[in-house]
Amino acid sequence: MAKNMKVDVAVIGAGTAGLFARHYAAKAGAKTIMLDPGPLGTTCARVGCMPSKLLIAAAEAAHGARQAAVYGVKTRVSVDGAAVLRKVRSGRDPFRPSQHEAAFEGRVAGRNAARYPRVEAERRYCQLAIAFTDPQLAVVGKARGELAPGTFCCGELEYKDQGRARIMNAGRGRLKVYGGKRTGRLLGAEIAGPRAEHAAHLLAWCIEKNMTVSEMLRLPVYHPVLEEGLREALEDLSAKLRGRAPCACEEKVSGV
Repeated sequence: MAKNMKVDVAVIGAGTAGLFARHYAAKAGAKTIMLDPGPLGTTCARVGCMPSKLLIAAAEAAHGARQAAVYGVKTRVSVDGAAVLRKVRSGRDPFRPSQHEAAFEGRVAGRNAARYPRVEAERRYCQLAIAFTDPQLAVVGKARGELAPGTFCCGELEYKDQGRARIMNAGRGRLKVYGGKRTGRLLGAEIAGPRAEHAAHLLAWCIEKNMTVSEMLRLPVYHPVLEEGLREALEDLSAKLRGRAPCACEEKVSGV
C-alpha cells in the first residue's frame, strides 16, 4: 500500500555516492530517504571494483607461475575456476567502499541538497584515473592533450631501460611527466607500466600540493625500486625546463 512521506532530501540509488549523499545530507540536518530497488550493496563492493581485483589477483598469480621459467623455476599451473569464484565471494563480503571520487561526489551532493538553494562549489581533486591492465595504465592531473602547446615540457622514461622493471620481467611501457614552463610545477602524467597505480598516487599527491619539479627531486627515493624510474623522468623534465634539452615530447608514442 502506497503512503505519502514528507522529506527534505530523497536519494535515488544506494551506491557509493548515494550512501555518502544521504549521510552528509542527514548530518546537515535534513530529513532523508534512500530509494533503491536492490540488490543492496554498492556495485563497487558487490560486482565491480573489489571482486574484479580479486579476479585480477588470481590471474596474476597464475601468470606469475607460468612465467617463472624466466628465473629458472619450473612449475605446472592449473586453475580451479570454482575455487577462484569461492575466493572472490568470500573475499568481497568484508568490503565496503571508502573515500574515492564517488564518495566525494556524494558528499558534495548531499550537503548541497540539504542546504538548497544555498549551494556551494567545492574544489575538485586533480584527475586520477587507473586501468588495472597489464601493464597498468594511469592518467594523473593534465594529460598531454589537455595542455596548451608551448606552455609545458615533457620528461620521459622507457620501462625497458628501468632496472627494477627488468628484474621483474616487466620492462614494458612508458612514463611521461609534464611540467609548466612558467611555474616549474608538475602539471600531469601519463603512465603505461608495471604497478603504475603506485607512481600515479605519488604524482597526484605532489600535484595536490602544487609542488615544483625541483621540489620533487629533493625527495628521497630508495634503490632498487620502480619509483627510481619516476625520478629519472623528473630529471629529464627538469633538464628540459631549465633549457638543457629540447622541450617537446617525441611525436611517436609507444606504450602511452
